[in-house]
Amino acid sequence: MIFVMTILLGFLVNLIISHSRNMKLLFDNQTRVLDRVSRGDLFEMAPVATSDEFGFIAGYTNDMIAGLRHRTRLIAALKVAEEIQQTLLPADAPAFSGADLAGKSLWGMRFWPASTRSEERPTWKTTSPSSCSN
Repeated sequence: MIFVMTILLGFLVNLIISHSRNMKLLFDNQTRVLDRVSRGDLFEMAPVATSDEFGFIAGYTNDMIAGLRHRTRLIAALKVAEEIQQTLLPADAPAFSGADLAGKSLWGMRFWPASTRSEERPTWKTTSPSSCSN
């Protein structure tokens, strides 16, 4: 009887050690991928090895990475579009005799994060500030 209990206890200890190794591997993979994402590397995906909670976490991590990639591409494309738009605007206000013209492009100022704004934008001098409204 003691022999059987010892064998069963050995199997139980082996099962616990194996399970803890698998959990450590899952955590290590997840933290490695999240560490790379936090440093801006959006090209590595988390392996979905199980269909339990860890698999769901890995799947949601992959969805997050795909969304960040998409957002990064959109921001880059919008930045290029803004640069093209700004080069199409004249550097100075057009001069018409008998008319005061003023304008300011606020589009880029409202939508771009401060870290991506280009500081060299053409601005026009207004001669009558009361005629311009935001």
